[in-house]
Amino acid sequence: MAGLRAGFLILYLVGTYLLTRYLREHLPESDGTAFPIGGAPSRALLWIWVPTLWVFPGVLWLGHINLSPLVLLILVFLLPLCCLYLFLLASAIFTAHSQSANGPSLLLTTLSVCFLTVFVVLVFVIRAEVSWAKFALFCVSSVAPTLASIWLLLTLAPSVAPLPEDVDRPLRTALALVLGYFSGTPKPVWVVEDGKVHTRVSGSAGRGIGPGIIVTEPENVVVLKAGAKVTRVVGPGTVLTEPGETPLRVVDLRAQTRSTTVSAITRDGIEVRVPVSSTFRIQQGAQDTRLGAPWPWRTQRDVLQAVFAEEVDPSGLSPLDAHTAHPWEDLPIKLSAHRLEQAISFYSLDQLYGGITDARAARTPLDPQNELLKTHRLTEASLGLPRDRELGDPLCRKTVGEVVRRSVQQSLAPRGFEITGCEVGGPIEPVSQAITEQRVEAWKARFITLVMDWHASIERKRSGALDRIRRTANSDLIAGVIEETSERLRDVDAATKRGLVAYHVLDYLISMARVPEVRRMLPESALPTLEQLFHKVEAESSGGGDS
Repeated sequence: MAGLRAGFLILYLVGTYLLTRYLREHLPESDGTAFPIGGAPSRALLWIWVPTLWVFPGVLWLGHINLSPLVLLILVFLLPLCCLYLFLLASAIFTAHSQSANGPSLLLTTLSVCFLTVFVVLVFVIRAEVSWAKFALFCVSSVAPTLASIWLLLTLAPSVAPLPEDVDRPLRTALALVLGYFSGTPKPVWVVEDGKVHTRVSGSAGRGIGPGIIVTEPENVVVLKAGAKVTRVVGPGTVLTEPGETPLRVVDLRAQTRSTTVSAITRDGIEVRVPVSSTFRIQQGAQDTRLGAPWPWRTQRDVLQAVFAEEVDPSGLSPLDAHTAHPWEDLPIKLSAHRLEQAISFYSLDQLYGGITDARAARTPLDPQNELLKTHRLTEASLGLPRDRELGDPLCRKTVGEVVRRSVQQSLAPRGFEITGCEVGGPIEPVSQAITEQRVEAWKARFITLVMDWHASIERKRSGALDRIRRTANSDLIAGVIEETSERLRDVDAATKRGLVAYHVLDYLISMARVPEVRRMLPESALPTLEQLFHKVEAESSGGGDS
């Protein structure tokens, strides 16, 4: 008999392991339909009770207690069942307001099981005069696996269920999630991945057991609805949903960029293509994005205003396009393109390629001589913007982009948008190639004229410098001649003085005439004549004659 009991015990342990493993690989699935009243608690009870193989502990008591096998099996069945129903009733998961239909059924079933258990104990156990010590030990061994299952459920449920950090009564919420899942009629579980909602657990949002869950990425929030009514905005992180709530839209909190190319007409009637990009996000207020923290956002109103700022373009390419609502993410770039067309109409083509040389001029009162700055101010006023002291970047298209950004921000701020950038990020090109060629030729002619004027200015400066050098050299030369001659003629007679003066004057004149710059300005006969006179004076001075 002992060997038989040992075999039953081994079979019990092996069977528990195999059944638990099988159930773990075949978890309950829900198609969203609700069970009949009372069916959900019963199914949850089976998933907790079945893995314990409740019959085997009682079988081991055959022959050890003065009870018939039938009564023993009835008690083995009723005692754990009574504990489980009392646990389900005490947890209040199936008697909450949203599940009040299960309350009377669960209460009636619990009372019936308890009454039947007491009846069997009073009628069969007392009549059989069973030892109360053995009977108490029998009861403990019969309910021990069930109590162990309840203990594991209470211990592990909070760590298994994905609960928010600020949830009230985490143990009860975790039990509601786990028991609702085992009941076969849970509320849905959604996960947001790559900006899209994926269903992880199907269920009934309105009639399911326990709360629903939606898990978002750190950069996303989700707009929830209940029927046709928008209820709230939740996220980022793990959020518990209320009865009937389902996700409506996923909203990305990160800065986003959209770009397009605008065809606009300049002030001088030239059609140009202008690439424009708009960077925007949901208003985040005074909060900053921090490493390791979810993306901030200001209020639910900002998100809802942005999400429902969809528009219908009646000028669509097809009847379907004309009645299709464009998503909120396209609104900033559409408005930026429209405002850019307005802004371009105030500028000429040459102004779009130009800029303000001194950016500080934009911080002074309006300068009537600065035509581009006047155009910036006119554009600013036409878009309904207050005067900006920082207006006037050296690159014209950067100023235009900033004016457009301010205008779009002013229009979309009440709708929850924060426009962080609007740029004309590429070349502004005329649509007609002929215009481009014409402008290039005009700019080339203007550039050649400027280069020629620059060369003429340099030549004038060079000639003036040479004149100054020549006058200075002549003055220095004459002064040197006079000084040297005066030194030599201080102690000689008048005839010799005249010869020496003539000799030195001709010597210096010949030296100057041999300089290439001076020689080019003298007649060809000037140098030979001076040399002839020099030789004559030199000969007379040597012979002592009078020159």
